[in-house]
Amino acid sequence: MRCIHTSPPLRINQGNYFVSVISTPALGFAKLSLFLLYLQIFWPFRWLRICVYAGAPITAAFYGAVTIVQFYYATPKDGYTPFTYLLTPWEQKAEILYVPISAVGLAIDIFLLILPIRSVLKLQLRGRKKLGLILVFLTGVLACVGSLLNIYFRHELTSTSDTLYWSAVAQPMM
Repeated sequence: MRCIHTSPPLRINQGNYFVSVISTPALGFAKLSLFLLYLQIFWPFRWLRICVYAGAPITAAFYGAVTIVQFYYATPKDGYTPFTYLLTPWEQKAEILYVPISAVGLAIDIFLLILPIRSVLKLQLRGRKKLGLILVFLTGVLACVGSLLNIYFRHELTSTSDTLYWSAVAQPMM
């Protein structure tokens, strides 16, 4: 009698698949929520409303398109398991897209960082309150630093032959 078993990597990489497919729309929704928050807080500023009405649809369209592309490239084709699919040319094509996608994400992060700071500077508040509000919104710098690190590690991952090392280093950043 022959013993047939499923390989353990199936369970391990199914999580990686879901992370790669679900993380993009999650980031998109998080950024869209910031646009809506800024619209609600800084409604009187006409220029900010225009920026939100322009930036939010661009962000939604970008992350929607990237989600579809990542879903297409991340889904294993016929005859491949999620583990064996990682070594195919299809998955390597998807790896090439990660750096430009991260660069656009960084541009959106910088845009989201500038909007509230410029608005707070125009408010009629005392200096200390204005500085405190600016410092609260400057926590967005952490998102920009995270995006920069993401770009760096993704670039290293796609341009090196030692993918095992860089994937272990870059995995927490992705």
